[in-house]
Amino acid sequence: MTAFHIVKKDQIFLDWLQQYPSGYVLNTELKPNPNYMMLHTADCDAWSKSYASENPFTGEKYSKVVAESISELREWMKKNGRPDGDFKGRQNSKGTGCRCLRTQANLAL
Repeated sequence: MTAFHIVKKDQIFLDWLQQYPSGYVLNTELKPNPNYMMLHTADCDAWSKSYASENPFTGEKYSKVVAESISELREWMKKNGRPDGDFKGRQNSKGTGCRCLRTQANLAL
């Protein structure tokens, strides 16, 4: 499977999370912004929060790129504005993405 971009389709995103619980999610703006591409795990607690708006995960301000592996996300990023494949956004203690990554002991970023 290759990475794919989900815009304004929260149900597709939530279904993907159920189908690929060990996958990865790249959070970016609706129009992918090379300066904001933040890595999350599919089981990040951010996806279980409740929001009042329609399509809060993929339609308000943000969109998602999903993949089974980090390498697939890096390839997508290289084709969509980040030729270096580096994740950019709020940083965890390792400087690589969301705090949900701290629980991934063998994550090689």
